[in-house]
Amino acid sequence: RGVTSKRVLSQSANLHLYLGLESPPGMQIFDGMIGVDVPRDDRESVPFSRLLRESPDEFRATGSSRLPVGVDLNGEWVWIDLADSNSAHVLVAGTPGSGKSQGLRTAAASLRRTNTPGERGLVLGDPKQNAFRFALGSPVLAGPVLVPGEVDIAEVLEHYVERMNARNAEIAETGSQSLEEHSRAVGRPLRRVVIVCDEYADLLAGCATKAERDRIERMMRRLAQLGRAPGFHL
Repeated sequence: RGVTSKRVLSQSANLHLYLGLESPPGMQIFDGMIGVDVPRDDRESVPFSRLLRESPDEFRATGSSRLPVGVDLNGEWVWIDLADSNSAHVLVAGTPGSGKSQGLRTAAASLRRTNTPGERGLVLGDPKQNAFRFALGSPVLAGPVLVPGEVDIAEVLEHYVERMNARNAEIAETGSQSLEEHSRAVGRPLRRVVIVCDEYADLLAGCATKAERDRIERMMRRLAQLGRAPGFHL
């Protein structure tokens, strides 16, 4: 009692030293509490079977645009929604071995299990050719897994930019503000298209020319700028 929050938060360096941590603990105020996030060596795994058991039932009935990103400190699932303007596109970053590809696989597998072919279209890019083997032949895939060198990635992206532009024009005709609103107006559901690429840096580094790289980046930028409302996500 009587100790200010500022004084507690100032103890980060002391905790760093006394606990013998490799990096300082993260300390912040949230939900009326002071949280102390202490890094630990033993990583906790969350099996995909648990995700399947604990996914909300309404996902299975209506399809979902939500992706799991892990569990919080209380063990509750944390989701992001591609239909939300704050998370319409996602960039996964981290050090080697930190689980980036595993996170992308989990996101793609979750969409595959919570949607039917008529609800979502998955487009998977895999420069390493080993990230999305589980999805081969899935009816939710919009086409074969894309491998640079075997297909023209820029040409594929241009195809989806054209589809996005056409759908934007359709939505404008009905005066709708979202894909769901437009689907209700025309009386038929339009599926979202989710483009997932593992090792995006490798994809760009593998471009034979600067013009090819610029072409891919231009299409990516176009999809990121205009894709949310018509349901095209990166």
